[in-house]
Amino acid sequence: MIRDVSSTGLSTRNFHALPNGRPVKLALQSGDYHEIEKVWEREGAAGFRFAEEIDIVRFMSEQGNHPKRPVRLNLQIPVVAAYCGEASEAKILDISQ
Repeated sequence: MIRDVSSTGLSTRNFHALPNGRPVKLALQSGDYHEIEKVWEREGAAGFRFAEEIDIVRFMSEQGNHPKRPVRLNLQIPVVAAYCGEASEAKILDISQ
């Protein structure tokens, strides 16, 4: 399951250990393939680097047979939250539908 993606790499949630030392290709439902290299792996998660920078808009708009989870925006925005006359500093960490 792809958790995060940028034009240079992605992170995944894995349900089993990944093989070491082999070239890996990420196959999308659209039929697109991307060569990726594992950078790290731990506790059911892994990070990969794309062999070549990808078109992130094309990647995110990929269509397939299975429904996708809505996109989550990974943000870190400082805010001041006020309630009943009390103000507190806070941080928005991510937003999703």
